[in-house]
Amino acid sequence: MSEHLEIEFKTLVSPQDFKRLIDHFAIQKTDFFTQTNHYFDTDDFQLKAQRMGLRIRVLADRGELTLKVPAPEGLLEINDPLSLETANHFIKRNHLPTEGAVAKKLQ
Repeated sequence: MSEHLEIEFKTLVSPQDFKRLIDHFAIQKTDFFTQTNHYFDTDDFQLKAQRMGLRIRVLADRGELTLKVPAPEGLLEINDPLSLETANHFIKRNHLPTEGAVAKKLQ
């Protein structure tokens, strides 16, 4: 489990500027990776109404359950690590773990 404050700024970058950034920082194709995010909420969007977000993120070798909760500044991000098998199990069943820091915060 990890917990940290997230203060995020997003910037839209043109394809040309993106290429310049890649060249400037000597980023290689092998530096990129794929992740897939699966978001959860109640049928009546109770989490959204409280400005919360809940997801399972799937990477090549692992998963992660994340709950984002409003904080006085930014968002408090609570993460529980998941094995790849466990992450896929919960996604397939559209179900979430009942143990861990995220489950405790949601109670």
